[in-house]
This record gives sequence, structure tokens and C-alpha cells, in this order.
Amino acid sequence: MEELHRIVKARLGHDALFGYPHALRVMELAEEIAESVGANKTIVRVAALLHDVAFDGKNVMTHAEESAVAAERILKDLSVSADRRAAICSAIKKHDFRVWAQEGMPESLEERVVSDAENVERCSPHGLIKFIITASRLPTYRDSADILRNASKFISRAYGSLFFERSKELAKESHELAKKFLEEVAKAIS
Repeated sequence: MEELHRIVKARLGHDALFGYPHALRVMELAEEIAESVGANKTIVRVAALLHDVAFDGKNVMTHAEESAVAAERILKDLSVSADRRAAICSAIKKHDFRVWAQEGMPESLEERVVSDAENVERCSPHGLIKFIITASRLPTYRDSADILRNASKFISRAYGSLFFERSKELAKESHELAKKFLEEVAKAIS
């Protein structure tokens, strides 16, 4: 696991929102959720750590697939068995609700745990700021009011996509605070 941490740090860097600290937060959330539902902690821990390993700040809609491909290579180089690689990479591929239409919904316990960990993080202050920063870099959004509307939809969708009660408990307070914050900011700029 030490080598895996070294690889993820080198690939993602130390940016608090987008880098290795984000991967660690998602991994810690995944471990807590896995404990509460009886998921395989090894699969969950590794998938959560690698879930954004190919994210470059621009590949928002393709990073889950690209991260699964990169994780497959990394894990193969580390001599992880084919069946473990498959379970880990499947959880990575399905961690982002934005790709469920193409990849299918998470089905295994481990896939759902990793998805929930990412979505709990999305409901947090880190997740909200991360969305706003990412959205401001994309041509998709017209102006700051559009970004705020979509941020509110995004965190609500993240919260609504949670599978487990423990995940909902972990996200509830942050989700409510984020919604109130966005409402206040929207009022201030309108």
C-alpha cells in the first residue's frame, strides 16, 4: 500500500482540492462506509485511493474511465491479481454518477461504497469549492449565477445518489450547509 500511496502522490500532486489530499479523504470515507456495510475493505481502500488517478482538471466527464485504465496498469505492475484488479477498476469506473448512463449504476457493495465516498466528499465544503473552480474553467457555464445554480443541482444530485444510510449521515450536515451557502450567495449576486 505504501508504493500505491507514492504513485498516487506523484500523479495527483498535493493540491488540497484536486490532488492526493482529496484521494485520502475519499479513501477514509470509503473505509468508514465499508466498515458499516461489510464491504471488502482492501478493494474499497485501493479503489478510493486510485479513483481520480488520471484526473487532469479538464477531463471531468472521462476521468473515471481514464482512471480505471491507469489503475489497471498500476495494479498490474504491482502484481495485483486479475480478479482484484477487475473489482477495483470497476469501482473506479463507476464512482462518478455522471457516467452511470454509459457505465451502468454501481452494483457491487464495493462499487457503491466508493461512489458514496466520492459523493459524501462532493457534499462537503471541499466538494463545493472543487465544483465551482472546475465549472469556472469550463465553457459550459454562462456566468457565475449559472455556476451557482448548477453547483446546487450537483450537490443535491450527489446527496440523492447515496446508497447507504451511513453515507447519508456523513453527508447530511455538509449538504445542508452547502445548500444554504449557495442560496445566500445567489441572493447576494441577483
